[in-house]
Amino acid sequence: KKMYRRIHERVKAGEPAVWASACNADTTQAILQAMGLVVTYPENYSALLAVKKVAIPYLDVCAADGYSSLICGYAQTTLGYGRLAKEQGGVPANSPLGGMPKPVAMIGATQGCDARFKWLQSQSRYQNVPVFCIDGSSIPADLPFSTTNDMSLKLVKYLTEEWKELVRFLEKNSGKKMNLDRLDEVVNNVLAVRKAWWECYELRKAIPCPMSSKEMWPCITPG
Repeated sequence: KKMYRRIHERVKAGEPAVWASACNADTTQAILQAMGLVVTYPENYSALLAVKKVAIPYLDVCAADGYSSLICGYAQTTLGYGRLAKEQGGVPANSPLGGMPKPVAMIGATQGCDARFKWLQSQSRYQNVPVFCIDGSSIPADLPFSTTNDMSLKLVKYLTEEWKELVRFLEKNSGKKMNLDRLDEVVNNVLAVRKAWWECYELRKAIPCPMSSKEMWPCITPG
């Protein structure tokens, strides 16, 4: 509730909003924070609609617009939301926690699942805003990351160019400029959270486990 309240307070104060895929969330969030942009994750909001037990009408709208019921339920729910937002000219009526604010742009991703590549591209048509899709390639599981590994270095270079292009995209479409000092601060926070997360997982190796999976999953949000 606090997260969505802050989102709407910032948008009301005139800060630009973007919708982003939860994939690559920490890097995307770091860039958006450094630029003073507001981020909403459609995956998170679709889960909220399901928890509130109000997702069915959005699913019905998605199906009526021609999407298959076999695609990801997260995608279906927010595609229905996007269609209603277009029809109603803003946040759909009775949207829980104030809904997702109108974005100036969208950020998609190729990692995680098949739906992500086209999901926000479809959403961008409802909202009539540009979309940038991050191609987050991964190193094969049997090839550990190393600063001396040629594939690792190529991946770093590839992703670095993508992040730079994302910044240019956001600067063009939001009117905001990158603050490198703020970016450095946010990235250090990200690294600190990752370190704490890793330490928690090391402790979870103990038997009996001091932190159950039920207790672990809510930690996705700060992570």
